[in-house]
Amino acid sequence: MGKQVWIFTVVNQPSESPYHDQGHKSIMVPNMNETPAKVAMTLYFADKPPLMGKSLEVSPERVRCFCTGNAVDRYGWLCAAVGEKYAILLESDVDVVVRYGLLDLSDQPCCTCIT
Repeated sequence: MGKQVWIFTVVNQPSESPYHDQGHKSIMVPNMNETPAKVAMTLYFADKPPLMGKSLEVSPERVRCFCTGNAVDRYGWLCAAVGEKYAILLESDVDVVVRYGLLDLSDQPCCTCIT
């Protein structure tokens, strides 16, 4: 179930909302396999070089959510300005399912900020 290459072509960092201090989104990766999934990520921008070379691991038969944000000290290496558009390439060594969308900020245990 799933595939090894995923591309999200038009994504951007949302602005602040009245309910949370800063809007951001999440990459959700369920791994239905009995082995860990090693996922490499690359971000492509219109006006600067890509961010690449980050590897993430998803445990067997688990889901991990990796938040993306606009402050490197808070969210890690996935850094984009509010409103900035970029594309995401994910490559996994095993088939996985990937979803990119708004992050539920209700302290979910699967959420890991990328560092």
